[in-house]
Amino acid sequence: MFDINTINKRYFDISISVTDDEGKEHSFRLDVEPPKVKTLKKIIALSKNKDNEEAMSEAIRLILNKNKTNFKVSDEIIENLDIDQYKAIFNEYSKWLNEVRNSPN
Repeated sequence: MFDINTINKRYFDISISVTDDEGKEHSFRLDVEPPKVKTLKKIIALSKNKDNEEAMSEAIRLILNKNKTNFKVSDEIIENLDIDQYKAIFNEYSKWLNEVRNSPN
């Protein structure tokens, strides 16, 4: 019998440091889990609108908050990322998803 729960999960490892509006630095490292299909579809739809900062913020929020430790990345931290960081996170996450999807294991 095949037990789907025996499949080893792979994680997208990301380290983030941002300075908030009060000058306080927040640094953390996350092991981001692969998204469920429904969430992946939503991330893809949101990311197609790269000029809309709210859509990109929501996509990044969905990506980062699905992590191994259930750490919730605050809106303040996400809003203190710049557009280049948004794009870099999304691009690297997309590369990782393609690697996971194309891996034979």
